[in-house]
Amino acid sequence: MLGIAAQLILKKYADADSRRFKAIMVRFASVVYPGDTLEVYTWKRNNLIQFEVKTKEAVGPVIT
Repeated sequence: MLGIAAQLILKKYADADSRRFKAIMVRFASVVYPGDTLEVYTWKRNNLIQFEVKTKEAVGPVIT
């Protein structure tokens, strides 16, 4: 799940160039089950790209 989110963020903000990826810090906030639909929300603040992952099935974020 984290890999999927990182891949989508790279594609959106770095033209899918993994060399531009420096670091990632996350908190796993909830359980994701097979078949859950992931929703990745991103926003850029100064020099950082922040994101949150939710599922349509769970209440609240699963990665923050």
